[in-house]
Amino acid sequence: MDALEWNFLISGMTPERLDLPNPDPSWIEPPVWSEICGMAGVPSMAGIAADFAKHAREWRLVFESTTPHTDKYPGCGAAYDLADPATSLKRLALTR
Repeated sequence: MDALEWNFLISGMTPERLDLPNPDPSWIEPPVWSEICGMAGVPSMAGIAADFAKHAREWRLVFESTTPHTDKYPGCGAAYDLADPATSLKRLALTR
C-alpha cells in the first residue's frame, strides 16, 4: 500500500497540487476538479488530471452513473482494478 495514495484517500491531502484549467466546467465543479488535480500530486497518479481532461466526455458517464464503483474507467483509469491490490486504492480515490 502506497502511503501517499492512502493519505490522499483518507484526507485529500497531497504533497503538491497541480493547477490545471477545468476541461468542462459545465459538469465538473471547482471542488471536484481541485480533488482531481490533487490526485495528480501523488506520484503514482501523476498523469490523472491531464488524462481526465483528455477523456472528460467519458468520465462524465462515470460521474453520472449509479454504479461508478463497478463501471469501467476511461483512459488511464481503465488500469485501476478494484480486484488488484496494487491499483484498488487509486480506483477508490477516483470514486471518492
